[in-house]
Amino acid sequence: MTPDDANAAGSDAAAAAMLATIAPPVATSDDAAFPTTPAVVALLDADGAVVTIAATGDARAFIARRATDTTGGAVTHARVAPCASMFEADCLFLELAALLTPESWRHAADRWRAWFVRLDPADHAPAWKKHDLRDIAGAPVRPETFIGPFPDKHAAARAGRAIDDGFDLCREPPRLAQAPNAIACPYKEMGRCPAPCDGSETMTSFRTRVASVLAGARDGFEREIEIRAGRIRQHATAMEFEQAAAEQDRVDAIAQFTKPSLRFARTFADFGVLAILPAGRAGWARVMAHAGGATRWWYDVHAASPDAALDAAGQAMAWAERLAPTPALDDLSVRRIGLVCSHLFSRRKSSATLMPISPPPDEREVLRAARKAAKIDADVPPPPKGRRATGSEPEADPEPSR
Repeated sequence: MTPDDANAAGSDAAAAAMLATIAPPVATSDDAAFPTTPAVVALLDADGAVVTIAATGDARAFIARRATDTTGGAVTHARVAPCASMFEADCLFLELAALLTPESWRHAADRWRAWFVRLDPADHAPAWKKHDLRDIAGAPVRPETFIGPFPDKHAAARAGRAIDDGFDLCREPPRLAQAPNAIACPYKEMGRCPAPCDGSETMTSFRTRVASVLAGARDGFEREIEIRAGRIRQHATAMEFEQAAAEQDRVDAIAQFTKPSLRFARTFADFGVLAILPAGRAGWARVMAHAGGATRWWYDVHAASPDAALDAAGQAMAWAERLAPTPALDDLSVRRIGLVCSHLFSRRKSSATLMPISPPPDEREVLRAARKAAKIDADVPPPPKGRRATGSEPEADPEPSR
């Protein structure tokens, strides 16, 4: 099964290929036919219809528990797709649930949500607004005007306020909508807003500053913070302490994006994730990637080989960077994003590591994640001299991971 097959199964044959058939009658919890590892489990009735499908951390226990519960229909056999991590199991479950249970899969996937902040300089009165991506599924969007992801609506609101305070944007959009004929709010007197609402700043200038927020978000505002830190030093050298203090307040606001709930924020056009996961066998790690609402399986690699790990990660990141987000996300794409974000923000201890690809992760971080997933010595050797993660062919398992 190739990565693309796993990502876009479109037939019963593809589903059957992904679900390794294990079909004895459902019996007891000590039935050794079922693995005790993460898996996707489809329970079927005597006619072969799906009674339920789920991702679980212990397939044997799940089947035994469900076999005694007849509320959902009589279960006669099971199909199990073993996975090496819960992230992989959840990804596979989502694809199979959408394929095998088209009428109910959305309800099962609703626990995975992705929150973003939308800020578009082309709006009549540009101001941020938080969005659960499910609410805009199927609607035309401009990916470069969405900043995120965030774990919940409260974090999205904190991000919006940090943007306002860090870039001195308008805190009262109804006044901005009346520009240039509104009465300015107190932030103008405080020196914290150039007041486009009353015409003190042109809307052209204001829109340019809004666009600078989106530009800064492309790398998580890292470069923006560096630039503003330089301004603070210049003001201090010139003994302009009031200006330095004001700039420091802006930096402190933007630095909110280094905190756990905001630290993965990028524009959606730049949002991609590299996942380095257990492969289910000693010494190996599995590489997956997500971008633009698509998740792709890559290869299993020898985690002890820096060349193999870096090349596989480089291929995955190159694919993610080439994949342009669609202007209209369908329901399945939105749920894929929500699933990835759920794992990205998870605090559960895991051997899996998810990391944004913009800016590219440090090579040592990639190697450390591969060794962690493979459960081998955590000491990370220096990357090969002169090597960078690229799209060259990896020293990888000759068979795709799925």
